[in-house]
Amino acid sequence: MGKPKPPRPEWLEQHLARYRFDELRNDGLVHLPREVWKVMRHAELCALANPADSASSYRAPAAEDDWHPAHGSLPRAAYQAALQIGALLKDKHVAGVRAHLASVPGRGQDDGAARWQGLVERMSHPGLQLSSGQPAGPDLAVAWFADTYRQTDPVRRVGIVPDLAAFEGRMRAVGAVLGWLEYVGELFAHQRVRGRGLELDGLALRLNCAKTGPRAYCLKVTLFLWGEAPPAERSGRSGPGVEVEVDATWAARLARSVGALRAPWAELMWAFGEFDDVDCSRRRLVFRPGWDMRKVQVPTAGLVDDAGDTSARVLVFRSFVMPSYDVERDGRMHALGQAVRAIAELIEPPEVVFSSKRQFHWDAQLQRSGRRDAGMSLDQFGAAFQACDDLRDYHFNLDDSHCAHYMKRLDLGGYVPLVERSWGYDLAHLKNFDGLHELYLAFFRPEDSPAGIGTVDLFRSPYQAVPGFLRLGWTEREKSRLFLETFWAGTAQHDAVTRALEIAFADWMVGEYAKKQADAGETVEDWKDKTWANDVRRKAAALSEKLLDVPMGGNGAKVAPFELNGDNVYRAFVEKMASTSESSVS
Repeated sequence: MGKPKPPRPEWLEQHLARYRFDELRNDGLVHLPREVWKVMRHAELCALANPADSASSYRAPAAEDDWHPAHGSLPRAAYQAALQIGALLKDKHVAGVRAHLASVPGRGQDDGAARWQGLVERMSHPGLQLSSGQPAGPDLAVAWFADTYRQTDPVRRVGIVPDLAAFEGRMRAVGAVLGWLEYVGELFAHQRVRGRGLELDGLALRLNCAKTGPRAYCLKVTLFLWGEAPPAERSGRSGPGVEVEVDATWAARLARSVGALRAPWAELMWAFGEFDDVDCSRRRLVFRPGWDMRKVQVPTAGLVDDAGDTSARVLVFRSFVMPSYDVERDGRMHALGQAVRAIAELIEPPEVVFSSKRQFHWDAQLQRSGRRDAGMSLDQFGAAFQACDDLRDYHFNLDDSHCAHYMKRLDLGGYVPLVERSWGYDLAHLKNFDGLHELYLAFFRPEDSPAGIGTVDLFRSPYQAVPGFLRLGWTEREKSRLFLETFWAGTAQHDAVTRALEIAFADWMVGEYAKKQADAGETVEDWKDKTWANDVRRKAAALSEKLLDVPMGGNGAKVAPFELNGDNVYRAFVEKMASTSESSVS
């Protein structure tokens, strides 16, 4: 990736390993009921399980989650262990932990007291406020585990490790148990990152490292866009104030997630840097619609795996003029731009994917209302599409407009961003994505589209976005390819679309001829000349290598090229030119 190899993270080996289950049982410092030891042992074995080992008896329980209103979905085994440990913690123990944190030197600009206050705020309910009269132990234990599991920014994260020696007397046993929660939190975080993915602190980003071959991996960061305010929060209020409040909440969550991304990403890069034959060149940024966790309703069937960003696609039209945002005044757009730049700096993503699958898609409300795959709102899609322009390398060029663009592949995921021009509808501009080589676009018919146009109508003029992207003969676009995602199976529909594309390409070449005349200011070679016949056939052959048919959502499915017949294209070109000439004479 062209960046220096980050230093090896050592907290797990040097510090957390001392809090393993066997270490705690053998040193005699911690005395717990047998039932609690049993639950802790089960949680640790689940955390150590390999998600790819189908023979492991701990694989299934390791993947099970429970829902917590403040922390989202947590591994069930660790969550239950934290609750049982927390039930043994009295208010005096919680006060002792708070006093301990206040005495620990700060990390960066933060101090222990601020980290404690941050933990209380992240709880989003008063469980840790001792004056509430509620038992604080369970909330403390769960929050302590979640802070490590969610990979909270180390500057803000609470932690005992490696300061156990600062505890005195019986509080050392409390510190040791909290250290075990950190240890299991790290284990589960690593397991989820290398499995179905880990939602980071703030729940606005997910990090996933999926194995795609014997020595190949796809490193993926999913960005969840803002959710909706709960109905109770919106009742009786309207106007910009409500939106600003929701914007600020989401922006704060996104900033927390970006801060939590750095440590696990550095560890992944260190792990891959140890092996020269490992391929981690596939690095993907995924945009998905979010969902406010405060109104989540857990279904009776329990939580379902939330993995996958290319499945269950639907055709979603976004017919609009691309929104013009004032980045300094729009809180969401400003936060999104900062986050995308930070992600670009870390992962340099050559792939970008848009997905309709909503965060927490198993939510009972979403299932009942049919909104699970309703897709992004107009504002969400417009903001994310526009933010893609920030995926640039800003390190070596102070002129932002000429910085290299990381994005090589753009998968619109079933979305069709149409903009209305003076002469009709067109695909949203792609000219800012100057490094783009592969585009995945859903195929649609005129009757499918609210604009009354079909995919082939996006090919009819050299001034349109798709011909501009393909740019036959231009050196920087020689490798460009357009994948048309189709809903059919079989050759009849494929052949029919091929014929339609031939007609559309003939229109394209008619426009190319008119464009050359306009640019030259005089008549160019006669369209009946052999030079034009050869040019049309040559470009039709080149276009056949760039237009490919791929099943919708069929990642890895067989790809079939649309083989345009040059003679058919030329005949259509001649007919259209003759018709144009006759109409101009008359």
